[in-house]
Amino acid sequence: MLSGEPSIVEAAAALLKAIVTRNPKAMVRLYSTGAFYFCLAYPGSNLLSIAQLFYATHVHQAFHGGEEAAVSSSLPLAKRSVLGGLLPESLLYVLERSGPSAFAAAMVSDSDTPEIVWTHKMRAENLIRQVFLKFQMRQIQCVAHCFFVDVKVSSWLPLWRTF
Repeated sequence: MLSGEPSIVEAAAALLKAIVTRNPKAMVRLYSTGAFYFCLAYPGSNLLSIAQLFYATHVHQAFHGGEEAAVSSSLPLAKRSVLGGLLPESLLYVLERSGPSAFAAAMVSDSDTPEIVWTHKMRAENLIRQVFLKFQMRQIQCVAHCFFVDVKVSSWLPLWRTF
């Protein structure tokens, strides 16, 4: 997804969709792979395959208390969708009600209607930047964790060499 190459991104999104639609256990845990962040970080304009992946998966994630909570219709869409904290709720309703094609078109266009307020500039300067900041925070956490693990492992090496 992060390659930026349109054909690779399309193929990766289609492959992910094919895998998770045939595997319910993978479907509810897709959020834990970071795939949604990787898809949102893609700056290209050919978003149909990504929109199809989102359409098939975004409300079926067990990110807040299990699979039953994800499909509960008593919660607002922004709470049921894994994309709720990243995209405006109006775009989520476009995805749910109008389908992947309309969502892909809305993501790359400038809309200032009562239903959608979204611009290409908002995507480029806010959404993609927000996603990359999230990547940086995870990288810092991983580096800190790896350093901690390395320190722990290196403290065992002298003991291991004595055997």
